[in-house]
Amino acid sequence: LGRRLSFGNPWWDTNNKTETIFPDLPERAFYTGFFSRLHSQEPGRVLVMAGPPCVGKTTMLHQATADLLARGVAGEEILYCDLAAPSYGVTPPARLVEAAAARFGHGPDSVLYLFFDEAQYLAGWREKLQALASAWPNARIVAAVSCDAGPAGSDWETFVLPPLTFAEFLNYRKDEERLLGGGASGAGGLTSGAMTMSPAAIPAFNDAFAEYVNFGGFPKGVV
Repeated sequence: LGRRLSFGNPWWDTNNKTETIFPDLPERAFYTGFFSRLHSQEPGRVLVMAGPPCVGKTTMLHQATADLLARGVAGEEILYCDLAAPSYGVTPPARLVEAAAARFGHGPDSVLYLFFDEAQYLAGWREKLQALASAWPNARIVAAVSCDAGPAGSDWETFVLPPLTFAEFLNYRKDEERLLGGGASGAGGLTSGAMTMSPAAIPAFNDAFAEYVNFGGFPKGVV
């Protein structure tokens, strides 16, 4: 179990805590809101990030980890577990946290960041994570799920991550300048000093929208 945890949390063992560990993907437009929720999370509550498969939930957890490391949070205070992994399938979240805590000397009052990806693979995940939040009241717990998170409650908060919006699709493909940056030249994009598109940009804009409708809802299909 200890080796599997180390494999999933490479920032525990690296000397450079801010080194690039994850692929450099664009941030979703929803990332700032998610990271703000993470920081403002009240003690004893679980933040659930819910959305369809492949919309970027795992990437957002990784980006939050990199952001925390860059802001000075110690690597050993961050635990990431992909509960779709067979080695975690029969291990309660409390046992995973206890294993990490024993390695680094954390106690129930420690301020930790606990990220559980694909939490829906764990039977009774809601109850088990709520119990974990009660046992570790200063931990900020995030569960990413590809299913219905259920109604929010006093100890539960839901953050919904939808598929890419059209604006995000353009940003991911770096089409904003081509379609919206033509300026006064009339070659395409916004006209000078006005939030209107030049006529020359409309056909390309429509083509981009057709591609978005057919293929553009998921980051990995666009990047």
